Amino acid sequence: MSALHRTLVLAFIAGCSAVGCLASTEVDHEPSGEASEPVEGAVCDTAPEGSDISLSCPAGEVITAVEFASYGTPRGVCGSYRATSCNAPTSKAVVERACLGQSSCTVRANNATFGDPCRRSTKRMYVQVACAPAAPDGGSTGTGTGGSTGEGGSTGTGGRLELDGYRWLDGRWGLDG
Repeated sequence: MSALHRTLVLAFIAGCSAVGCLASTEVDHEPSGEASEPVEGAVCDTAPEGSDISLSCPAGEVITAVEFASYGTPRGVCGSYRATSCNAPTSKAVVERACLGQSSCTVRANNATFGDPCRRSTKRMYVQVACAPAAPDGGSTGTGTGGSTGEGGSTGTGGRLELDGYRWLDGRWGLDG
């Protein structure tokens, strides 16, 4: 995390803690001896295989970046997640398509969504996102990078959001065309 980004997160936490809008999420899959403290105010969620990740920003904010996403056997606590050798390479791109520009989103953690990164292993999903105030017109603009997806921007106004050839309309993602 860059120094500027960490400063912005800490500033956000200071303003948010007075209203208690976010809670940190601690993961119970951390092997002993590797535990670290969760980052207060980080927007994170975890889910076992077959369940949903649900992410929500504070009122008036939208998801502007997917800071970490891994479907497989990730480790760590909110704010310091890390991928292991069992990690679906599509994890970040799938979460970005579903969540960027939204105030909240849900993603199913299963092999149908991400592929099977490691057969005969029980998988789980860990996600951490950044939120920021929504653009005045109701849309969101920005760029993001993610794994093999390269640079990807999102633009939107009102109830319509576009991201790298996909369109969010009426509560669903679909291909342009």
